[in-house]
Amino acid sequence: MIDSQHSLVAFFQEDLFRLLGLVFLGGLTGWLLGFFWTGVLFGLMAFMWQQWNALYQLYRWLRFNPQQSPPELRGVWSAIVYNVQRMQVSERRARDNLMVVITRARESVSALEEAVVLINSQNLPEWWNPAAERLLGLRTGDQRQSILNIIRKPEFASYFETPSLYQEGLKIASWVKAGRYLQCELTIFGKNDRLLIAYDITRLNNLEQMRKDFVANVSHELRTPLTVLSGYLESFGDQDDLNPRWRRGFDQMQQQTQRMTLLANDLLLLSRLE
Repeated sequence: MIDSQHSLVAFFQEDLFRLLGLVFLGGLTGWLLGFFWTGVLFGLMAFMWQQWNALYQLYRWLRFNPQQSPPELRGVWSAIVYNVQRMQVSERRARDNLMVVITRARESVSALEEAVVLINSQNLPEWWNPAAERLLGLRTGDQRQSILNIIRKPEFASYFETPSLYQEGLKIASWVKAGRYLQCELTIFGKNDRLLIAYDITRLNNLEQMRKDFVANVSHELRTPLTVLSGYLESFGDQDDLNPRWRRGFDQMQQQTQRMTLLANDLLLLSRLE
């Protein structure tokens, strides 16, 4: 678009007047010399040379010096230069805004406690945040080697090749710090690129292990007194001279003891399965 002070028609009129002026001047000169049409032709050639020269200057500016001031052109070429400059300014602003967004996104990801690693289709880590160095052991220069050579864990290699088989990600022991555990989650995007997110779950793993140990220990400790109670109740209940009212009570206690024994056995089995 052209600004409000210069319309496109005005630029065409300027070129048209220049063309008519050159043709008139050439024709007049030729008429005075006795070569009218030759003069007209020279006038047209002069106008064409001006247009070609303007096109050449525009090309050199766009090709070699687009950041410098544009050439001083006239007519339609001036309008073209004006619109090219407007597009350059718009593109520069868009690029600057995009760089601001990218910078803020990187700063935000860098502040995360979770490790974030961007892996390309050749399995090379392109970028990672500081947490990835702490949790995954990535170092400067690792962009040149495969992530599978950095994380040398068979279970991770299997997860990396077929992440769809792991619905809840991969829990894996840390290879950087002994006794630590990580939760890894992979997301495939683009042309087989991957986004790896890993976070420390040592505390959750320890709590889960404590829960399992607690269930196993409680279940095991319950079996011994329940076995003793069940034995005595069975002995008392087998006496022939036992009062019927007491026998009914002993039978009920024996049934509840058996139920508790089955429950303790189920808890032990669940602990083993987990």
